[in-house]
Amino acid sequence: MIVPFTRWQRYGDVQVVRDHYDEMAAWINGLEAHSSGLIRPAGGYGDWLDVQDGTPLELIGTAYFAESTAMMAQMARALGKTYDVLRHLALWSEIREAFRTRFIGADGRIGNGSQTSYVLALGFHLVPDGLVGAAADKLAAGIKAHGGRLTTGFLDTGGLLPMLTAAGHPDVAYQLLEQKTVPSWGSQIGNGATTIWARGAGMRTDGVPNGPALNSLDHFGLGAVGDWIHRTVGGIDPDPAHPGYQHFFLRPVPGPGPHAVPSRADERYLAPYGQVRSCWERSVGTFVLRATVPRNATATVFVPASSRNAVSAPPGARCVRTGGGAAVYEVGSGSYTFTAYCNIPARYGTF
Repeated sequence: MIVPFTRWQRYGDVQVVRDHYDEMAAWINGLEAHSSGLIRPAGGYGDWLDVQDGTPLELIGTAYFAESTAMMAQMARALGKTYDVLRHLALWSEIREAFRTRFIGADGRIGNGSQTSYVLALGFHLVPDGLVGAAADKLAAGIKAHGGRLTTGFLDTGGLLPMLTAAGHPDVAYQLLEQKTVPSWGSQIGNGATTIWARGAGMRTDGVPNGPALNSLDHFGLGAVGDWIHRTVGGIDPDPAHPGYQHFFLRPVPGPGPHAVPSRADERYLAPYGQVRSCWERSVGTFVLRATVPRNATATVFVPASSRNAVSAPPGARCVRTGGGAAVYEVGSGSYTFTAYCNIPARYGTF
């Protein structure tokens, strides 16, 4: 489900969806037929290599059942299959309600309180709107309780930092990124890693692999943090409504505090329409964002600023709204430089 969906979204070619549609539809039907009240049975590896913070397998299976069904509705819409769109949206709504009843408490607690429980529920939009803030706060508190370290495994290390950022805790996301004690990316780099390992403690300090039989020293599991760096630190974020980067978002989220790391970023992506670039740098009193939009594409640019009046915008950039700590502009193809003055709003940290 995930690979055809993602290929379609990134490259804008719906043929991969058309080629595999029948198999994917059969997969959804199979999940539905072998569930109990739309709750999936326990099975599988679960959140492989979590850090002593296991997540119920029924929760994991049901969350992915919901997300797969949501993907199916979007892919059916892309192929003009109206009946299938309505069927899968209705099924997704029913799965969401079953998930809420079984796994979400009235206070926003998810499942057994593991970090992965919160990341799945928040990332797959399974938490009722009125409980999103409470759930995100509990996730942030749980990270603090574990000494500021992640406990997620392969399934949701990639989703951890995006969910913290989207739910209003970018400071916690940056703290995890900069953590240097095991398990963390910093500990691997400090121990000589030039690739991201499957395990937080993949190598002993004497250079001997820690458990070589089960220890890849170049693995996507924990390396999925690269997607957050690309989309959040760099700020190049695809628009699901316009696959292939025909339209995309440029919304970098700099770290909090006056001396946060990084103080600059330069992210580039070769999209189907050409190179997309988001280059920003901050110093005392200013935040400068340089954006490049390829030909035949458009972008929505979020400039961290307290108001529109705090931004010097280039010709051709049309301000469409302000709020949420940003002035938002629509732009067409070309290169643009935005300069924000004074302080970045509180959600980003001041500088």
